[in-house]
Amino acid sequence: MLTATGIRVSELCSLNIESIDLESKTVRVFGKGSKERVVILGSKQTIAVMEEYMIARKGPETLWSQPSTDALFLSRSKHRLTDQAVRKIIRKRTSEVGVENHITPHMFRHTFATTLLEQGVSIRYIQQLVGHSSVKTTERYTYVSFASLKQVMEEHNPRDVISKS
Repeated sequence: MLTATGIRVSELCSLNIESIDLESKTVRVFGKGSKERVVILGSKQTIAVMEEYMIARKGPETLWSQPSTDALFLSRSKHRLTDQAVRKIIRKRTSEVGVENHITPHMFRHTFATTLLEQGVSIRYIQQLVGHSSVKTTERYTYVSFASLKQVMEEHNPRDVISKS
């Protein structure tokens, strides 16, 4: 969900069941300063996983079903998932697959924004998607990889463009 939407870990943890609308493929998020925004679920994989999760939440008594909380994501004790719990889950999963780098929840947000930027999405759209009030904040994500720079120079080099004229 972090990579698919670019939401902050605090926003993820504060989601309630009614925050997500799988029919319209949207999530209502309360960001910094209690600003509300609607995030679009564009990832088919994320939608499929969330549909399964929601079915499990409504099903017979299981680890995830019938909790006494409106929280969307729960700990094993059926309480709202915390920022620290998410960090612990990421640490555990990265360790299981042999990733030695320290991965943080914010890295998923950064990956979301950078991937969109590298695909040519306007920084103004990215600003709206990640919930920044200022485009200056979004510009942090404008670090461009060397591979992207190389591709741009190979495909759009001014010398080659001039030669075609």
